[in-house]
Parts: sequence; structure tokens; C-alpha cells
Amino acid sequence: MSIKTVSAEQLKRIENAMKNAPKIDGPLSVGDAIRKLSGGIKSMRAKGHSWQQIADVLRMEGITISAETLRRYVTPKSTAKRTAGGGGSA
Repeated sequence: MSIKTVSAEQLKRIENAMKNAPKIDGPLSVGDAIRKLSGGIKSMRAKGHSWQQIADVLRMEGITISAETLRRYVTPKSTAKRTAGGGGSA
């Protein structure tokens, strides 16, 4: 069996190629999409829109998500526990 080697120069070229490789954009998961849209979602909440109304807007654009799942994605875990039952202020 032959042992293959890689020179230090080759290794540097490979590292640079990997480091400088462009990001490949592809479809996002629903969770990633919601995280990217979180600023707009929070703005709608601040204007008085319900989670269901926001979920309806997303659904019209092809993102099917329940109001509860949307709330879970956008609300920090510590706050989500307080507001899950509707007991917290929004």
C-alpha cells in the first residue's frame, strides 16, 4: 500500500480555498425563515397583531406554521414559559 502525502504548500492552498469558498444559498427551513423574519414579526406584535394573524400572513406567503409554533420560535424560552398559558403581558 502506498502512502500519499500532502505538501505544506498544498495544504495552505486547500485551506485558503475552503476558507474563501462562497456560501451556497439554498432553501431555508421554516425555523430558519422565522428567525430571519423575527424583526418583522416582533414589529407586528408591537403593533398589536396576534400570533394567529402573523401566522396567517406567513401562510398566505407559503409558510405553513401554527400560531403556537410561531410563538415558540420567536419568544425566548424563559418568556415562553410565562406566556404559554396567556398569563404574561404581551
